[in-house]
Amino acid sequence: MGRSALDGVPNSGIDINAPAAPSGTGYFREAFPTDSGSVNPFSPAFRKGPANALWVDQASITPVSAGGTKAEIQKPPKTKPSIKSVRKENTTQNDIDIKVKVFADRTSTKVAKYTAKTPISFKNIRYNFPSISCDKKSKITKVKTKFEFKGVISIQTLYGSKAKATDKSLYGRGTTKADKLAGNITLGFHESCHRDDFFAYLKNNPLPTFTIKVGDTFQQYSDAKNKFETAYKKYIKDMRKKSDNNTDEVGYKLSKCIADRKCK
Repeated sequence: MGRSALDGVPNSGIDINAPAAPSGTGYFREAFPTDSGSVNPFSPAFRKGPANALWVDQASITPVSAGGTKAEIQKPPKTKPSIKSVRKENTTQNDIDIKVKVFADRTSTKVAKYTAKTPISFKNIRYNFPSISCDKKSKITKVKTKFEFKGVISIQTLYGSKAKATDKSLYGRGTTKADKLAGNITLGFHESCHRDDFFAYLKNNPLPTFTIKVGDTFQQYSDAKNKFETAYKKYIKDMRKKSDNNTDEVGYKLSKCIADRKCK
């Protein structure tokens, strides 16, 4: 998720990375209501994003080159709708087909006015454990069906009614020294980093698996189901946390922005 540093206010000359002072120039805005619902129609589990309780306009943030001259502001990466396979497996035990789909950016009334969010939703993923037969001693004598794990993971960047990709990012990616030197300071760039985080996590961290075999006990079967479900929920939670850390908690951090009462 990201926050636009623009509010239609003229250049203020404020640098969010400058140390605090007893007094100074700034433009302050009243609080905006936070989104009280899901930010993605596919994912009620995805957390709410920030909305300002009180924040300083940062419309003047200007990237500079290593030599101290102004750097050219780069256009935000254009979101390209796509669908890719994450995992596909069809064996005697498993029937797995997981894809990830990126949707085109859109404006949403479920997102605070000057906010952008890039949720990842697993709502359309389904899994079914295999049916089994057991003997009187609760030993599995037959695994009747395959473990099925299928569906489409969805990713979509949502912009509030007053936010757009070319706005300047208030915190996180877009505010680091390297980003400024490269001219990558836009809200669209910030949100693209969340998308990159998700794809990197899916690539580097295999989705959890389920295994059971003839000869195992019914208790082992139950334990394996619980283990998969716990691992699956943890996988989703860890992915989102990883992206929060990589993209929101760098440069001028979201946590610092909240502490400074510039956003919440």
